[in-house]
Amino acid sequence: MADPRRLAAISALGVLGVVAARRGLRRSGVTRSGPLLDWDLVRRTAQARCGEPEPDAAEVRRLAALTPVYDGLVADLTPPLTLLVGGTLVPTNFGAVTVVDRRGFIDRNIQIMRRITDAVEALRADQPAPWAQGLARIPLSLYMGGLLAIMSRRVLGQYDPVLSLQAVATPDRPALLIVEPNVASFAQGAELDPDQARRWLVLHELTHAWQFDGHPWLVEHLTGLMRGLVIEPLRAAGLVTDRRRESADALQLLRNAGRGLFGQWRAVAGLQTVMSILEGHGNYVMREVGRDELRDFAQLDAAFHRRQRDRSPLEQLVFWLTGIRAKLQQYERGERFLRAAEAAGGRALLARLWTGPEALPTAAELRAPARWVARMGGAGAPAVAAPAVPSAQPA
Repeated sequence: MADPRRLAAISALGVLGVVAARRGLRRSGVTRSGPLLDWDLVRRTAQARCGEPEPDAAEVRRLAALTPVYDGLVADLTPPLTLLVGGTLVPTNFGAVTVVDRRGFIDRNIQIMRRITDAVEALRADQPAPWAQGLARIPLSLYMGGLLAIMSRRVLGQYDPVLSLQAVATPDRPALLIVEPNVASFAQGAELDPDQARRWLVLHELTHAWQFDGHPWLVEHLTGLMRGLVIEPLRAAGLVTDRRRESADALQLLRNAGRGLFGQWRAVAGLQTVMSILEGHGNYVMREVGRDELRDFAQLDAAFHRRQRDRSPLEQLVFWLTGIRAKLQQYERGERFLRAAEAAGGRALLARLWTGPEALPTAAELRAPARWVARMGGAGAPAVAAPAVPSAQPA
């Protein structure tokens, strides 16, 4: 998932630009919106910059041969994972692990991104398009292609729980994605046993599968936050309303946009907090189970710490500009919260995180775990509901 703050900033600029141009659009005769992105250009740009050539037949066979290897790791690691966190995990619910190269990672993530943009375009199908949208399509497509290229070089694995802003007839199944060229490169550079590196990675991604497979409310909660981040600012700006409201004056549109953007920033805070818990929990499980299940645990832990921290000044700048830096901080922030909560109330208290949205920490509680512990009443007392995080209504 892209950094929510940067996604919000892009949305905010788009909303304000549309509000400013709306009256001129009616006079100019522009009557239909076009696609937000040129996906063919996004894909070509990302693949040209991903750092690997088109795979030959031998490489395709090699990647295919690794699928049963990863399936075996899933089978081996599921019992100790569920022993730690409780509940169950049914690997068949998300299907076999998908092993890909960087180009496959790009294709899969374009599918993920289109679940959001297609929903927006469907809502705006009969709305006027600002002239700036046409001008921005190419640079924005190049930006997204460049961002995907950077991620394709860095990401080792990814769990896709299939979050969508609109109902689809045949939804994709959740998938556990492994970017094998990056795993191999990391293992070689850190002088690690490749099999041990794979086991370490599978533990983290398998934790995400447990989070979503065992807690259906999580998809609904995240989808609501994403609607507040993406859909509601457009609705507030009058871009997804019926034609009876098109006569609103510019001042009213600005007021609506302001309310929409305020709600958007609240959704950003909620989404950042949830993602920090999910990623931090992945690291927490990876370390707790890894101590017993991984022969080279200490070496692996040190190597992953170095990978997250040792970056050149240029990499740090790129990561900040693209929002990747904020994504990486989620791992540390979330794990700090979980460790503090466990110290206060044990694993029984940690387990209550997964009982529903009201048990998740607020942004303030994430920064000060003692507040969450106090609200939850410790390890044994009934939970005290937090204020509901506002989420958008279905479009």
